Amino acid sequence: MMSGGNGFDKSDMAAASKWQFNWIVDDAIVMMQPEGSTPNCPQCLASVSNLKLKSFDDTNVMPSSSSKMAVHIPIFGNNGQAFSYWLSYRGTGNDGLAAGGLSIHVSHFQVCDGMFGSSYDSTNYDAFGNTADDTTDSFVVPGTCYVVAPSVETMDIDFGAVDQVQPIVCVDGLNQGSDITVSVSFLDPSSPPQNTVALESEQNLGCSQGSTSSGDIVLDVSGGKNHLLHYTGTGRRGLVDASLCLASSDSGATATAYFYDT
Repeated sequence: MMSGGNGFDKSDMAAASKWQFNWIVDDAIVMMQPEGSTPNCPQCLASVSNLKLKSFDDTNVMPSSSSKMAVHIPIFGNNGQAFSYWLSYRGTGNDGLAAGGLSIHVSHFQVCDGMFGSSYDSTNYDAFGNTADDTTDSFVVPGTCYVVAPSVETMDIDFGAVDQVQPIVCVDGLNQGSDITVSVSFLDPSSPPQNTVALESEQNLGCSQGSTSSGDIVLDVSGGKNHLLHYTGTGRRGLVDASLCLASSDSGATATAYFYDT
């Protein structure tokens, strides 16, 4: 077990790692999957409401059935590969920078040959942040919900498996530094919810190999409106560039573009 450190006076390993080493016992973990209880996972739940998760890095709280520390959502892909989503609350470490909301990770454990015999990797979802180089605002905050869509990493492992497991996470309450209250269910990919954001326009654009202009578009947008551009056929290494220019009369206004890779 190796770690390079991160500069904080107190910074526990992630909840998934602590569970792997049995530092967080099974009784303190809530197991979930879309189909609920099955022979392979009899303790799995299909949904939970108002579940209180204790801060997993609080040394004064012992993990137990009455002090839940995390939600574990396993996914089993092709060739026996296993990875999972983890929902947890880091309330006391990292100088309090993670105490404002729920953390979402996708974790991958692998038993392998070599000096250490196993490996662990995880990716943190930037759920709420709109900054490219700052993860301190990447948590699901109280009063909001977040759909955990498949990451590029998990789609490369097994697209079909991750497409069927898309948690919907809502943060119902927070006692900062102590615990967080969440509700979790699953999105049905065959019947997704209706769009609740009003769109001023929606356009579908296709890219083609060997052309740099087939997908070009100039869009004159009005302030305070949402516009959706859907690019298809970008391929494995496709590139989509966007430039935002404000009118000279829009002094002090801002324009923001979000990219989402499906």
